[in-house]
Amino acid sequence: MKQVILLTCCGKKIYALIQGLRSNPKEKTYEQLKKIVGKHFSPPSSSIMNRLKFNTRVREKSESIASFVVALQQLVEFFEFGNKLNDMLRDHLVCGVNDERIQRKLQLEAKLTFETAKKLAQAAEIAEKDTRQLKRDTPRCIHQLSRKQKEEWFISTNQNRFYKVWRQSPGL
Repeated sequence: MKQVILLTCCGKKIYALIQGLRSNPKEKTYEQLKKIVGKHFSPPSSSIMNRLKFNTRVREKSESIASFVVALQQLVEFFEFGNKLNDMLRDHLVCGVNDERIQRKLQLEAKLTFETAKKLAQAAEIAEKDTRQLKRDTPRCIHQLSRKQKEEWFISTNQNRFYKVWRQSPGL
């Protein structure tokens, strides 16, 4: 029944395509027709090309560690590495992370697994972001201020001192 519905709904072009692929559409089952058309429109990708994409994948500057790891896992989804898969992911994470501090931290780990590498790299990334944010939010020392900023600081500080002295003086 599915076969009949497929052949009546697919249109002239698809029907002609099935015939052109040297198969009689009326003699095929639904699954066979689906496989024939599927192979034609989405041929299997080259394993060499897939491995090339994986081996040349490097983390972009603005890309987070988490999204880089997800991209690596998607690239190896159809590979057949067997028990070497986690080792290859770990090695590529260390090499492709594009941050020397994170790479050094990962290389210091004696028995580094992919899961451990992922956790350490994400923790280092978060610590780096937090440190940058802390530096941005921390007020600068007086000697790091510009001349105008120093003058404004001294004026506001002296006004506050004068106001405090004036408020605390009994005779005023």
